[in-house]
Amino acid sequence: MIQMKTYKKITKQAMGIEGLIRQTGVHACATIMASNPITNTSPLLKRTDGTVTTTFEYHTCETLGLVKMDFLGLSNLTVIRDTITNIENNGKPSFNIQDVPIDDKETYKLSLAAIRSACSSLIRMVCETSRNLLSRITLTIFLL
Repeated sequence: MIQMKTYKKITKQAMGIEGLIRQTGVHACATIMASNPITNTSPLLKRTDGTVTTTFEYHTCETLGLVKMDFLGLSNLTVIRDTITNIENNGKPSFNIQDVPIDDKETYKLSLAAIRSACSSLIRMVCETSRNLLSRITLTIFLL
């Protein structure tokens, strides 16, 4: 009987903390924006690495009218810039990335070959079904 009371007490306490935020985290490329100073809406926290963050998780920020934007593509822009620099350093003519057509079939073929090559070494791609599925993937559109 004592054991049952202990289990009920532990279960009640666990249900009380279920769903609570247990730690803070920072998304590598997320930025919270507002039309007014964010301090009017959310308390801020200065982390040990100097990063300033809101103290609310992003769903709460959005509910309060703040906007979260992810800028994950920035690293891709760096790769593109470095690739162009590498091409120029190897004596090839320079070009403007904006002039590269986004519907070039040869580029799609090359990109798909790179995707298949990268995926073929993944553990999940070892089975025949995964390899078969990967071989049927096609690229037909590039979205900006």
